[in-house]
Amino acid sequence: MSHILNQRRILTKRYFELTDNSLKISVTKPFKYYEEEFSFEQLGSKVFRKRSFNRYAMIGVVISLIGLLVTVIGNLSGDKTITFSDMLFYMLLFVIISAVLYITATNTTNLWLMDKRYIAFYLNSPNKNDVKNFTDSILSEQKKYLINKYTKREPYMSNEQLMDQLIWLKKRDMIDEPEFESFKKDLLPTIGFTFNANDN
Repeated sequence: MSHILNQRRILTKRYFELTDNSLKISVTKPFKYYEEEFSFEQLGSKVFRKRSFNRYAMIGVVISLIGLLVTVIGNLSGDKTITFSDMLFYMLLFVIISAVLYITATNTTNLWLMDKRYIAFYLNSPNKNDVKNFTDSILSEQKKYLINKYTKREPYMSNEQLMDQLIWLKKRDMIDEPEFESFKKDLLPTIGFTFNANDN
């Protein structure tokens, strides 16, 4: 099984590959390339959206706005050293940098990692549906893989170890309460072993 998502934005290319047990990522930028692989255990189960702005463009907007306000207030207060061309300069500068800020803004769909970082996917590259389908596939395959792996009784595995795995799956939102109780009933003996999940 392999799902692939290719993304491009300006000079940055991103390649995502969903394998049987991990998500592989490679990013290519001018003079820079890196790749990383995250196991399904490292991936979280929550997705969120974010809009990010270029920090340099934001600084430029603030500076040009301050310049515009200073020239306008100075002109209105009767300062003869400030001309209309000064106000026009800061106004045009503000409009141009604001346009750059808007154009360079990045909309992303983000998948949390267990270490509180997140993986960002460009929201509109190649399109919203492809990105949503890919992130849905990640969560679906992750859930199937983890449930299959951690609801099996391995040789020499104690009841406590198996229970810890079920609780871990529940805390990760891989299984809900009815599924948790069902796995517990199927996998653990009913005689001589009791466990309250709320104790942990």
